[in-house]
Amino acid sequence: TEEGGDVTAFPLVVACHPAGGDEIAYFQWKGNADRIQTMAEQRGFIVACPAGPDRAWHERIKGPAPAVASKPETPAIIDALVKEIVKQRHIDASRIYLMGASSGAIASFATAAAYPERFAAIAGVCGVCPTEAIETLKQTPTLVFSAEKDRLIPITLMRQRARALEEAGGTVKFVETPRGHGGYRGLETYTLLFDWFEKHRR
Repeated sequence: TEEGGDVTAFPLVVACHPAGGDEIAYFQWKGNADRIQTMAEQRGFIVACPAGPDRAWHERIKGPAPAVASKPETPAIIDALVKEIVKQRHIDASRIYLMGASSGAIASFATAAAYPERFAAIAGVCGVCPTEAIETLKQTPTLVFSAEKDRLIPITLMRQRARALEEAGGTVKFVETPRGHGGYRGLETYTLLFDWFEKHRR
């Protein structure tokens, strides 16, 4: 509590796991185990990690590689979790954030586009932003974190989608790492993401 007995309202980060993960993945994987938890504790954030349907937030679609899209039910699952946490905990509604890696990044882009009034800022790590999400997503500050040696999501495509989002009027920060697809699990990545979140309120 704060002085005078007021209850402290906490910022919330919803973190969506990559394909093959689950709701505890961010706290168990090598290189992730103490990263997001430590960062959240140091900065006073609550972190929630939902479980994707069948351990993935995306599905394969017809088209040129990478032919992937958010599962239709993904945005509603994440939105329902946010609503439940807001009911149970004292959350600062102006500081609700969304992030995800790989499949979780696709989920983050799609969910922020579906609920443009919900999130103060989002971050997508090594996951492609769907073109159909750009027009609505431009309302939410977006960090796009990409890997130069990513063999699943070409860096050229990541640059192209980030540029399209910016040209549509979005607030975009584009970051590249010289590593590969899974090379985002260092503490410096989470520092970057939480720095981004702390800059934005709705």
